[in-house]
Amino acid sequence: RVLELAEEGEKPFLLCQSNKVGEKYRSPWTNNLHPGGEPDPTDSDEIRLFETKMNHVWDAYKNLYYGHDSIGSVYLFPTDKGSFQGFFGIQKKCSSGSWNSMHLVHVDTPEENMCNYRVESTIMMAIEPETNAKATTKFDISALLSKEVTKNAKVQPSMVGSSHIENIGQLIEAIEIDLRSAIERVHVPKTQEIMEGIQKEEEKSFRPPVNPLMGMILQSDLLKKKLAKENSPSRL
Repeated sequence: RVLELAEEGEKPFLLCQSNKVGEKYRSPWTNNLHPGGEPDPTDSDEIRLFETKMNHVWDAYKNLYYGHDSIGSVYLFPTDKGSFQGFFGIQKKCSSGSWNSMHLVHVDTPEENMCNYRVESTIMMAIEPETNAKATTKFDISALLSKEVTKNAKVQPSMVGSSHIENIGQLIEAIEIDLRSAIERVHVPKTQEIMEGIQKEEEKSFRPPVNPLMGMILQSDLLKKKLAKENSPSRL
């Protein structure tokens, strides 16, 4: 879920277990609890400052890949071992579907200028493509993919925070590219193939159109090329 507030300094943020405090939710932008707006008394200054930096970087990332109408949030919390864990989430919605990506990041304490990172990622997509007006069968396309990656990476002793931001960012970006590619090149074309078979007797010329969500999020070159080839003058 998403909470949108008109208060000064606030931006829309995701509601999840990682920012739930009792029956309220903590904003990553102001550290205030909502509803109510009072500051969270349990949060540490150090982790809070680092979380703010992470959110600004994450905001730029989600704008680049998912557009300014998407919502992204980062929530960090310390661990017993002196390091931290974090939730990185993005939600994208449009009239015909939704996209949710969630990453739980575990960061160990750096040793000898090296740090171990473990990222557990889940992506959920659901769209309801517009079909030909003559088609009688309604359908949706949905996918849920998960991936876990562990990596040791260098950290600069004088710039540990910046090293964490860079290393985590590169890991998440690579995971999302891999999962988006799997959806674009495997799951969507396979679903299209199945639906064409179902609709064959009903209407042989049926082709599910490229959905706006796929164009915005997945940049589906594979489907665009296929549709362009099918609609070329040489095929008429």
